[in-house]
Formats: sequence, C-alpha cells, structure tokens
Amino acid sequence: MVAMGRLFAILALAFLAQGAAAPPPAVAQTAPAAQPSLPATVESPELAQAADRYIKVLQARTGAGKPDPAAAQAARQRGDEHGKARRWAQAVAEYETAIVRGLDDQRTWLELARALEQTRNDRASAAARVALDKSRTPVDRANALYVVARQFDRANRQRDALAVYDAAIALAPVEVAVKRRDELKRIVAFRILGVTVTAETEQPQVCLRFNYDLTKAK
Repeated sequence: MVAMGRLFAILALAFLAQGAAAPPPAVAQTAPAAQPSLPATVESPELAQAADRYIKVLQARTGAGKPDPAAAQAARQRGDEHGKARRWAQAVAEYETAIVRGLDDQRTWLELARALEQTRNDRASAAARVALDKSRTPVDRANALYVVARQFDRANRQRDALAVYDAAIALAPVEVAVKRRDELKRIVAFRILGVTVTAETEQPQVCLRFNYDLTKAK
C-alpha cells in the first residue's frame, strides 16, 4: 500500500509540473503594409469633385434603363472591341453604357478613362480618379495614376505630372513611364526661377535658383 501511495504521489507531481509548463510563445502578427500616400494633386478637392460630377452625370442616365448585368457585360465587350480598333469615341459610349447598366467596377472605369484620354477629353482624369477609388491592388492603383499623370503632362503641369508618375512607379514601374518621369525631372529641375547677382565683392557671384532640387534630377 505504501508503494502504491508513493506511485500516485509521483504521478500527481508529474501532472502538476506539466500543467505549470510555460505556454508556447505567441506568433507575432505582421501588420498589413500601408498604402503609399497619394500626391496632393490626386487627393485634391478639384479632382474629387470632378469625379463626383462625372458619376452623377452617369447616374442621371439610369432612368433610361434598369441595371442589366448581361447588357452591361455586352456593352463593355463592345467597348473593348472599339478600343482595339482605336474607335475611341464609340468605346467611351459603350463603357459609359456598361457603367449605367450596372458594371460599375474598377476595370470599366479604367478603360473608360483610357478611352477618354485618347479623345483628349478632360474627364479622363475624373474617370481615373473613380477607378483609383475602386482599386484593390497596387497594379490597379498604378494604372489609374498613370492616366492622371499623362493628363497633367499633356496640360503642361509638369510638377504635378512628376509627382503622380513617382507615385505610380513606386507601385508598379513601367519602362516608358520611368523614362518620361526622368525627362520631366530634368525639365523641371533646370527651370530657373530667379537670379541673384552679387557684384560688390572682389569676385562677383551669380546665384541661380532652380525649380527643383538638382540632387533629385540625377
């Protein structure tokens, strides 16, 4: 009986020691990567309001027909076909129809923005801004930003275009965009904003104030 008692005591102590063991270390949770901040020109009230106005223009057309998924898909497909054939005005009309009929997604807005861009329509940036809001991946965001960058570039807003190109390239670099970004850096950097001349010294000096930090123009 004494031996059995000792056995139970040993088993009890082993059980308690096991229960008191330290728990395994917790696995650290990695926080999702934060999205890069957008240039001020992209988040400006001006562009946001233009996007809202365009949405309202298309929403006003919904009275002409109820949402129809099949009709929306067919309209977008026709828009794609017109785009491949470079019939940009027809592509714009079909993509707008697709959105009105319910295909209000990122790809449709992006293709609409690209078609508008080809027709030199100022609404291209507004459509791209809507596509940006609906984007879920870095590539989608970059594609929308590239449209906005090209629109600024075409309007001779080089500093704005440069900032947007930088943001897009950080998300998904494209060779032609990188090349144009570098060209803009040189254009913007070497624009002289002011000249200061100091002639009252033994060695007169001329100070040129450039439009951009030259160290960033390399």
